[in-house]
Amino acid sequence: MGNLRVIGAQGATLRGPARLRLSVAQWSLRSHVLGPFRKGKAAFLDGDKEITLKFGEVFGMEEWEGRLSAALFEDMDKVKAEEGAPATAGSGESP
Repeated sequence: MGNLRVIGAQGATLRGPARLRLSVAQWSLRSHVLGPFRKGKAAFLDGDKEITLKFGEVFGMEEWEGRLSAALFEDMDKVKAEEGAPATAGSGESP
């Protein structure tokens, strides 16, 4: 799925099953749910577990069985692609 950023004001809760890519700092805050950190490996969030991410946190999502609310998450890969795309007519920018 790619990289996502939490844009919900109160953060967002993810429920398993899911495979996530987290930084060491993110993983260490949630190690009681995810287990010990494994370098280069994705974290597997079991179906009966959940983690909460704060506003602004960016994480990678490899697999997800469920829906993600567009009001809570922003696709960072799409944002980067749009930033790199040239402005087109009708984009809302004034000359």
